[in-house]
Order: sequence, then C-alpha cells, then structure tokens
Amino acid sequence: MRRVFAVVFSSLFFSIPFGTGLVFMTGCQWGRVSVPLSPSRILSSERSRQGLVALEKGDVDEAEKRLSDAVRLDKNNPDHRRFYAEVLWKQGKQEAALRQLNELVSISGKEDAVLHLLLAEKYHEIHDQQTAFRHADTAVRLDAANARSWALRAKTRRLLTEAAWSAPQENSPEHTAEMFRQSRDDILRAITLDPGNKDLLPELALIQMRCGQFEQALAAWLDAQDKYPAGKEPVFILAGKSETLAALYRYDDAAVCLNSILQRDPNDAAAKQMLAHILTASKNRVQR
Repeated sequence: MRRVFAVVFSSLFFSIPFGTGLVFMTGCQWGRVSVPLSPSRILSSERSRQGLVALEKGDVDEAEKRLSDAVRLDKNNPDHRRFYAEVLWKQGKQEAALRQLNELVSISGKEDAVLHLLLAEKYHEIHDQQTAFRHADTAVRLDAANARSWALRAKTRRLLTEAAWSAPQENSPEHTAEMFRQSRDDILRAITLDPGNKDLLPELALIQMRCGQFEQALAAWLDAQDKYPAGKEPVFILAGKSETLAALYRYDDAAVCLNSILQRDPNDAAAKQMLAHILTASKNRVQR
C-alpha cells in the first residue's frame, strides 16, 4: 500500500478594527456618538498591522513578536489570535498554534464553521485524524455549502476506517463498508459543490477503490490525469492508477504506468516494489 499525499489548503480571514460608532436620532436631529476604543485595543490593532507587514517581508520572528503583543493587549480579538496561530504554525510551533485556535473556540461564544475547518485542516496535517474528523464534521453541520469541509470529512473518515482495518475484531466488514460509503457520499457532495476542483478527484478514486468500485475508480484516476499536461501529472496519480489497473487484472497496463514513473525517477523504491509485485501477480495468473 502506498501513501498518497494530497495538498490540503488552509485559509485565514481577518480584518483590523479601527473603531466603531453609534448613530441615533432625537426628534428631527441626527447625532453621532463616538465610542472610542481603549488605548490597549488601539495599540493591539497597530501591533497586528505591524505583524502583517513583518510577515509580508518574510520576517516571521518579528511577526510572531508583534502578534503576540496584539493578542496580549486584546485577548478577545479573533482576528489577532487567528493570525498569531498561523505565524506560530509557520514556525513549526504546532501545539502553541492549536492552543490559540482552541482558545478562540472557547472565547468566541458561537460556533464558527471557518474556524472549525481551519482546526480540522491543522489536526489533519499533524495526523490526528480523529480530532480532524470531529472538527470537519462540525464545519459541515455549520455550513453545508463549503466543499472543503465535505472533502476533509470524507478524507479523515477514510483514513480512520483504513486504520481500523488493523483491528478487525472491533469493526465488522459491514461497518467498514458503511464508513467507506459515507466517505464516498461526502466526496461526491464536495465535487458537486466545487466541480472544477481537480484536487478532489484523487480522493474520489481512492474511496471508490475502498468501496470495491474499481472501474469507477479508474475513471476518476483518468479524469484526474487529464487535468494535467501529458507527462506532468503527479506521481501519486500514476501510482493510484497503476494499483487500480492491477486490481482489474490489467497487469500489462499497470506495468506501463509504473514504468512511466520510473522513467522520471529510476530510484523510486515504491514504484520498483509495486512493479515487481505486479509482474509476479501477472506470472502467477498466467500459470493458473
């Protein structure tokens, strides 16, 4: 079994508040009462702005310092905290970044689909699929129109179900099949919501393989391959296509596909191992 790596995108949405105001009318006169920001909030916005500028310049250390100040000065500002978490993540301080995001969930006072999706992506990246699935599931519940949430729920459910194969006594074949079917439904919903997203096709193919739908999986791999110029398709797409062809007993076609990988990198150990396996399987099938 080969690992298939997919790029998972994360995005942040933040703004810097500069002030608020309240408009009221008394009789026939309009008046405006300014609600001034406290000095600490004004300074926190300035520190956040400075952090953004530092990040744009590539000075991540300075960005962390400024954004840390912004969060300290205005602990309840969600934008400062999200941006600070992202800078921490860029520096490899994953636990600290997750603490900031989880703290944001606690102080926000309401459930935010974007925040739960961001947490799902972060936990998925550090291979905590159970927590990632929980946040992706919440994101889907809060915003059923977001394709990324559906896709990540599909992927994390698939990964969790694959991991459960190592404990068959705890999971019946029927339960496993149902989990894969639910993953398939989720990824199909994601594709419906974002039909032009080529990055969803490999996950669809993988899930269809787990469902035993090899012909459909092959069609998905071919569709994914067609999204790239000939010879420029990612190796994991060719590898998945090869595995599916082998499952369909099309060993010669699978070998051709693997050889195309080895033409790019003659030292690709995974491709070599799979090619040897396919050649052996082909030989055994002929001898039967």
